[in-house]
Amino acid sequence: WLRCDLPTIQVEVLSLTKDVETFTAICQEELPETAGFSLDESASFAQWAGALLEWNPSLDKVRYRLVPSRMKEEAFWSRYFAGIRQVVRRLLLTSRQNGHLPDGL
Repeated sequence: WLRCDLPTIQVEVLSLTKDVETFTAICQEELPETAGFSLDESASFAQWAGALLEWNPSLDKVRYRLVPSRMKEEAFWSRYFAGIRQVVRRLLLTSRQNGHLPDGL
């Protein structure tokens, strides 16, 4: 059974795109190739990107300032999803260390 604090995850993910400087400082790495990241129409990443743009107005503003002047569209999204992955992993690790999750998760 996996329990996570969704409101905390949401707040942390929103903070990734507080501004361009925050995004570039926190979201420095792209997803590893093993993640299978692609913005291809058939990939779920593209659908998630659209939903996240609707959910987070600051994401659209940061994206507009960075793409394409400072990075390619695919690099932006790969870095953003890597940032989300980092947030979720950190919060899950904290939960497990506090005894809220079984070992192995």
